[in-house]
Amino acid sequence: MVEEHVNRLQTRIAKAVKQGKWYLVKRLRYLLTHSFYAKLLASIACNSRIVGKRTAGIDGAKWITPNSKMNAALKLSDKKYKAKPLRRAYISKPGTDKKRPLGIPTMHDRAMQALHALLATTDCRNNS
Repeated sequence: MVEEHVNRLQTRIAKAVKQGKWYLVKRLRYLLTHSFYAKLLASIACNSRIVGKRTAGIDGAKWITPNSKMNAALKLSDKKYKAKPLRRAYISKPGTDKKRPLGIPTMHDRAMQALHALLATTDCRNNS
């Protein structure tokens, strides 16, 4: 049900882009980023589709239980949002002894990225 609602909004955005109704595109994008279903999908996606899904950021928070994911979706908003610094981890490069830096964002930042990635997937579907 959640994915259907988000997919429906993404389809409406793609149709509005094809028709050149840019004011409608702007309104629908606002609806998508402020939709509770999109926020819920983003908070779930940042835990299920990423390889390092259990890795905590600089704040040490992990969203493992369904209750924590629901609370995260409720707190996800653009108002006064500012990304926190990344946690630096150094991982070894394959084949050499050198290490490369890896930035690990907080769970909240990952969810915001996933929420705005929903808009990017709408644009990609439209152009392909």
